[in-house]
Amino acid sequence: MDSSFVEMSHHNTIQDFEGTLEGKRIKFKVLAAPKAGQVSLNCYDDVDDGYADKDNLRFPSIPPAQAKNRLPNLVINTKFLKLWHLQDRKFKRPKAEFRLTFICPYINKGAKYRACAELLAMLCSDACTETCYLASVCELNSSISVSDAGFTIRVHGYNDKILDLTNAIMATFFSFFQSTKHLPSCIISGRFEKNLESLLRKYCNMGISSSSLCGNVRLRCLRKDHWSAYSKVS
Repeated sequence: MDSSFVEMSHHNTIQDFEGTLEGKRIKFKVLAAPKAGQVSLNCYDDVDDGYADKDNLRFPSIPPAQAKNRLPNLVINTKFLKLWHLQDRKFKRPKAEFRLTFICPYINKGAKYRACAELLAMLCSDACTETCYLASVCELNSSISVSDAGFTIRVHGYNDKILDLTNAIMATFFSFFQSTKHLPSCIISGRFEKNLESLLRKYCNMGISSSSLCGNVRLRCLRKDHWSAYSKVS
C-alpha cells in the first residue's frame, strides 16, 4: 500500500485536508470526516427538509411522483402511430415533437454496416444544414440518429412548418436509396470526403477517457453485436 495513503488514513482525516496519492499523480480533498467516536458518516435521508443539519451531510429528500394530470396523455396508440399530449405550463404555447423510426434489419449486422449507416446519417445531416439552420431560427430543430434498430428522424419545436421540415429531411434521406453507385445530387463535391474524415476522427477519439473506455468494454462483454470504434475503422 502507498505510504502516503497510510499516512493520510491515520493522521490527516480532517475536513478540507488536501493531499496527493500515487507519487503526487492523484490529488484529493477530504470533504467530510466522521466525528470523534463516530464509526461512519450519517448520510441517510431520514429528514424531510434535505440539507437541514449543520454539517450538510444529509442527502436531499426524494421528490414525490408527479400527479396524473401533469403527465402526458396518450391520445392515439396504434401499430404505426403513438400520439401524446401534454399542456405546456411555463410558456403557455403549443409545441410539437415528431419522430420517425425506419427499421433496418441489417444495420447492425457487422461493424462495416454500422459504420456505413452512421456515415449516411452524417451525410444526410450535412446536406440539410442550410435548411435546418433556417428552421432553427424559427424555433424548429431536427436530428438524425442511428440505433441498433435503424434510423430515427426527430423534428421538434414551435412552428406550423414542422411537417414541411420533416418532408424536406425525408426527401434528402430517401435520395440516398435511389442509386447504389452514385451519391445523390444534394451532396456537394468534396463533402463526402470531409464527412468521412470527421467520422474516422470521431472513431479514433473514442475511448480516450477511462469512463468511455470502460463503458464500451462492458457493452462488448454483454452484447456480441456491439461494435468497437476500432472494428468500425478497420
